[in-house]
Amino acid sequence: MEVDEFRKFIDHKFVIFDTNIFIKAYEHFDAFKVLFDLVKSANCKVVYFPLIEFEFARGAFLPDHRQDREDMFKIIATEKMPIRDDLIYSALDIARIYSHNKLPSIHLVDCCIAAYMKQHHDKLFLVTLNHRDFPNFLFDRLHIQPIDSENEVFAPAFYQFNNDKWASLQEKLSKVS
Repeated sequence: MEVDEFRKFIDHKFVIFDTNIFIKAYEHFDAFKVLFDLVKSANCKVVYFPLIEFEFARGAFLPDHRQDREDMFKIIATEKMPIRDDLIYSALDIARIYSHNKLPSIHLVDCCIAAYMKQHHDKLFLVTLNHRDFPNFLFDRLHIQPIDSENEVFAPAFYQFNNDKWASLQEKLSKVS
């Protein structure tokens, strides 16, 4: 999807950044401004939940690094989503679909992200660098925003949960004996 069309598509919606976006943005903040500007220009709110915050914060063991990470996180992510029991059950259903499709090593945080996306499929988009954990058999990749830092090129992509794909996968799984 072309960037202006995509911007209109996500206008006034919600975006969740995978932990890897926070990690790479911490290392290359200026380069990632193009991504943050895209989200901001579409009037999107960046949401998170405590497990993403935990994954990002655990990499900082020095007090200065911890404070820098906390400050950056607060600048980017503005709305906290709650973790409720039904989210964990939904994440487990998603983990079963992944396992059935030969991706058994999916992490809890990614299953929870997918569960949030399933719950808010029409208004929540994920941005990640880890394309393997959000496969096209369950998600639609809508836009790739290339980021060029001095020594690396990143390809964060925006994903949306696809309810039709989910229903089809659920049906296939129900026929497995």
